[in-house]
Amino acid sequence: MAVNRVIWRILLFYVGAIAVVLMLIPWNELQANESPFVVAWEALGIDGAAAILTGVVICSALSSCNTGVFTSSRMLWAMSGSGEAPGALRQVSRARVHRRALAVCGVVLLLGVAINVVIPEDAFAYITSIATVAVLWVWGMIAVIHLRFRARVRAGELPPRTSACPVHRGRTC
Repeated sequence: MAVNRVIWRILLFYVGAIAVVLMLIPWNELQANESPFVVAWEALGIDGAAAILTGVVICSALSSCNTGVFTSSRMLWAMSGSGEAPGALRQVSRARVHRRALAVCGVVLLLGVAINVVIPEDAFAYITSIATVAVLWVWGMIAVIHLRFRARVRAGELPPRTSACPVHRGRTC
């Protein structure tokens, strides 16, 4: 159900936003060095559009960063409990905060800031390239592991999964 709604949200918020901008500003008048949203807001007579949108972008970036730090530190903490990360990251404070995992994520975040300070013109390309390679590597490994698992099931080395799958409403996964 939630997956089906994602398509509508994308259409509304992304495609709809672009459609509104293009209704206000002809596509051949948009410049590469200007935000089309700022131009559209200014065309509507909203003073300070650039400042307003900059504030929105900064709030969104900070929110995304906060989410990333929380989920990454939580994942490190959980992985340390199963032996997939150093055990020292499992330690929590009296307030049940996983400080060491949080500190590791903070150091990585500061490394990104340092890269941006040292080579600001290339930092975005480097960081997004690293993230892209990491995502491709992880999903590639998931695909390889899944194919090996299926081959072992077909060879009779592992039993097939026969329990009902909640995703497929009772059918086996």
